[in-house]
Amino acid sequence: MTSEEKGKEESHLGSVFFPLPDGQAIIYDLVGKSLPPTPVTLNSKTLKAKVSGNYMISVTNWLRENQRFDVTLQLEKEDSTVFIRGANTIDLMGEATKEYKMSLSALKNTSNTLTVTFRNPVSQEYLQYKVPVSFEASDVLSTYELQSIVRESSSKLITVENPLNQQVVIKPEYFSTDNDNLSFNPTSFKIPPQSEFGFEVNYRPLISGDFASKFSLKSPELGDFIYQLQLKGIANTNQKQLTFKTTLATEII
Repeated sequence: MTSEEKGKEESHLGSVFFPLPDGQAIIYDLVGKSLPPTPVTLNSKTLKAKVSGNYMISVTNWLRENQRFDVTLQLEKEDSTVFIRGANTIDLMGEATKEYKMSLSALKNTSNTLTVTFRNPVSQEYLQYKVPVSFEASDVLSTYELQSIVRESSSKLITVENPLNQQVVIKPEYFSTDNDNLSFNPTSFKIPPQSEFGFEVNYRPLISGDFASKFSLKSPELGDFIYQLQLKGIANTNQKQLTFKTTLATEII
């Protein structure tokens, strides 16, 4: 029998014949329905936001003949900030088991349930799995070094990617840092869909020394971008000297 999707169940008719020793026989008419397979809930997967991870599903061919399955990946809650990637089809030899590999990632902290369906396009028989997935707040994405002579500036270009199908607007209030000697340029910009944009981090130290700092860019659409900075202020050994000359009892401005 071929299992049908919910709402499309049809009756399957059959009969069974039992010959008896006295020459008579008994015939039973059979009526049955094949219900959809119960989805198998697999182990949950937890990842950090903005970090890609893999998930493997063991798929078994219950027939002795080869089968090709079409694969569909669907989130229980529609979310454009979660990205699930995997092959569209998988081929299995008769009674064989094969690993199906998926790549999971998300832009920000969220949780969802992924339904993975392997369907034979000819018989419409299928296997279905459910995978609970969750993404925790992202850690530091990168570490950069900036150094400059005291009261002079150095900068670093940081690129932000927008993988969404919509424009993202970055506002000044999205930036934050624990160091008053850091500034950002520009602090307001737009990132087109499926594109990226670069902004500068400027460091202007007022004293010499080594310092550790962090800054973040928190976007409602793209999530949190957290960066670690190793800063160094270098003493200026070539400061220009100013010489003033004037006569007694007068002043010079």
